[in-house]
Amino acid sequence: MINAAKKILKIQEQNWYKNYHRWTYHGHFHWAIVFLLVMVIGGFTLVYKLQNEIEQSQGDVLGTTTLYATVNAGSLSLSTSSTATLSATTVSESAGSATGSTGTITATDNRGSGAGWSVTSTSTDFSCCSGTHTIAVTNLAINPNNSTLAGVNGASTTGVTAGSSHTFTSTTDSATVVSASADKGMGQYTINPAVTLTIPVGVYAGTYTATATITAS
Repeated sequence: MINAAKKILKIQEQNWYKNYHRWTYHGHFHWAIVFLLVMVIGGFTLVYKLQNEIEQSQGDVLGTTTLYATVNAGSLSLSTSSTATLSATTVSESAGSATGSTGTITATDNRGSGAGWSVTSTSTDFSCCSGTHTIAVTNLAINPNNSTLAGVNGASTTGVTAGSSHTFTSTTDSATVVSASADKGMGQYTINPAVTLTIPVGVYAGTYTATATITAS
């Protein structure tokens, strides 16, 4: 009886299959099924791509900001000691010398141009006793190259050079104290040049003074 039932079902299946393919619209039905599958698969694919793009865009949102910082130019400046006292000496039958230094000279280049700079010095004759007696400036020597050059607050001394020892030839003769080449010497620098005044034989006793003019340019 079970076998008979199976035969009946098989016959019914065969008849259904034959009848289905004899159906006028069975081809259209196939294409409709295919179309629906394509639409469903395409829809899922589109949704996945959109979701993926949204997630990527949310993780890679970028913005740019242009930052500006204005650094204004300063100036080239110079400061010096107001007075400097050389060692005392005594009148003698032979030439003597009075030694010391100019005091600290500070050159500051805050121009931010890298133009370089130079510090020079001239001096008047030494005079005493209301100008009655003098010692000519040709007896004065200045020596900036005495290992006192230094950069302040980490300023590099590369390209910054102390001048050579120099004996003045006249009151207009200029000695280089320190100089900076182009693109160097940007910052603050100090130097304390040594000075030596030769005291000639036959000089009058007294306190002699001279004015050293120090220029930065």
